[in-house]
Amino acid sequence: MTIYLNRNPPTTKDDKDNYVPKPKEKWSNDEDKLANSNSKALNAIFNAVDVNQFKLISTCETAKEAWDILQTAHEGTDTVKASKLQILTTRFERLRMEEDECIADFNSKLCDIANEAFALGEKYSDAKLVKKTLRSLPARFAYKVTAIEEAKNVEKMRLDELIGNLQTFEMNFKAKKKSRGIALNADYDDMSTKDETDEDEDLSESLTLLTKKFNEMLRKINKKGRFGDNSKNKNSQKKNFNSQRFEEKKRKEGVQCRECEGFGHVQAECANTLKKKNKAAMAST
Repeated sequence: MTIYLNRNPPTTKDDKDNYVPKPKEKWSNDEDKLANSNSKALNAIFNAVDVNQFKLISTCETAKEAWDILQTAHEGTDTVKASKLQILTTRFERLRMEEDECIADFNSKLCDIANEAFALGEKYSDAKLVKKTLRSLPARFAYKVTAIEEAKNVEKMRLDELIGNLQTFEMNFKAKKKSRGIALNADYDDMSTKDETDEDEDLSESLTLLTKKFNEMLRKINKKGRFGDNSKNKNSQKKNFNSQRFEEKKRKEGVQCRECEGFGHVQAECANTLKKKNKAAMAST
């Protein structure tokens, strides 16, 4: 954009052919508009920029001067513009749509690059933007891309038309995916409920079996305990009996018979004594 404005008022020649300011009452309508337009344009520029930009143009007296300063600050020289365009071209070629990204977000990135390039003097055509979009879509759009390329003329297709078609396809794709997800969740819930029921039944059976085995073990322990006690009692009784016999034997072995002077019995139990008693009884009869 070029602004040809001058802050100086209209001039006229005097008698000596020198240019002097023209009296205001003699200004034509065009001269009046031209003289005031610089102030209006400069005021508009001052109101449109931020504080940092205003510092660059605060001393300017013409709108043309302010405009040139701002243009150089934003676009730079020709060398700077060429470097910026090269960077934008690299960004444009590397731009790809991510798997979890939606069409609207990708289109916003693409348009930002196109607008920056346009500000630097290079315009991307709709055909170039359409082809770039089709090349940058993820695998889930492969079927739709093939259908568009076969049914439409990509060279004459507008970017907004393409984005509209892709957004419609994206909404349908998400709706179908959501429906399948709900169905899968329902099946999973049914399977989970069934598994939980089976687990409860298995747990109940396991507890019943464990209780049964525990009771059987208790019975075996009790039974074994009774047998052990009986055996212990018998052994104890046998031990006591043997001890009594041993003590009695010892006692008998320590006694000496006065009849035969043998050990282990008394006189009354001696065989000699018993014979004598038998003879005496026979003699008395």
